[in-house]
Amino acid sequence: MKKRIFLMTALISTMILTGCSNDNIKEKKEEKTTTKESSVDIDVAGKIRDKFDELDTDSHISSLTEFAHSFSDKVDSAKSTLKDANNALDSAGDLTAGLDSKINDANSKISSARGDVNSARHKVNSKIDNATDKVNSASDKLSTAKNKADSAKDKVSDKINKADKDVNNAKDKVNEIDRDINNTKDKVNNKVDDTKNKIEDTKNKIDSIKNDISDKIHNRH
Repeated sequence: MKKRIFLMTALISTMILTGCSNDNIKEKKEEKTTTKESSVDIDVAGKIRDKFDELDTDSHISSLTEFAHSFSDKVDSAKSTLKDANNALDSAGDLTAGLDSKINDANSKISSARGDVNSARHKVNSKIDNATDKVNSASDKLSTAKNKADSAKDKVSDKINKADKDVNNAKDKVNEIDRDINNTKDKVNNKVDDTKNKIEDTKNKIDSIKNDISDKIHNRH
């Protein structure tokens, strides 16, 4: 802008000097001749001054000033937008890091849950095996009692018959206990399998969420 003002000042000075020089020339020509050529307008500098006065220099300078301010504002806005974008990327990075931590924590809990399920299953199986051993031991004792009853059958018929009935009842109870144990074992196994399936489903959902977020972050870049 300073350069423009300097150029305009130089142009005005030139026109003024040119105007004075042309006036002197005109006076000398008027002294030398009185022909029609003396009426020719040679005030070129005057015409240039008139044309220059018609120019709205203030308006052009004001327009350039406004453009400069507008351009500066746009640059500042672009810088602010870039800063916001960088902040958003940093935030996305922090979110991803936090998500990885949560997923690792979830995987750790899943592994721990698996260990707890396996431990519980082992304890249940141990109790079932222990109960089966006791049932088998009771069956052996019943068989021994029956053998003793058979040996005494000839001597005490009534007692033997009663013993046979007691043995049969005991066997029915043993069979009923076996059925209950098998049913309990099946229920426990079903619950364990169902729990494992739920744990796997949860892990799959977590992996799916992680992949979706990673895809969105990559798509942003």
